[in-house]
Amino acid sequence: MQRQVFQNTRQSDMLSDAKATVEMLQQALEFDNRVRFISVVNDMGIPLASAIRKGIASLEPPELTMKQQVHSVLTVCLAEEFDEYFGQTNYILVHREKLQLIFFAVSERVYVAASVEPDFPVARISDFVVSVKGILQS
Repeated sequence: MQRQVFQNTRQSDMLSDAKATVEMLQQALEFDNRVRFISVVNDMGIPLASAIRKGIASLEPPELTMKQQVHSVLTVCLAEEFDEYFGQTNYILVHREKLQLIFFAVSERVYVAASVEPDFPVARISDFVVSVKGILQS
């Protein structure tokens, strides 16, 4: 049976899930040393757990972090509107000068936002997404 991230509703269980999820996200950082940051957010863009590579500083000011999380959920949700016509979205990639942002759904109400260095190979993004989903659903 696959584990669903944050399937429990009691607060004590959610805290336990959060700690376990942070540990899983640490595993995801090990996929490649160019993975900077990874966060699990709910359908409202509220962070449930996150991990940042040691020695990496956030590029955006703290007051914009929540806005970025909400943006990631909206991006994936807006793409889902076209699933009926184009098929399910595997991931969304935004390539910027200083980093690449990767957004994808883990389940119906749980999303992942990750950032990787700009030189992270686009050819490896699908492998990264599959790896993260496998870690979070194990």
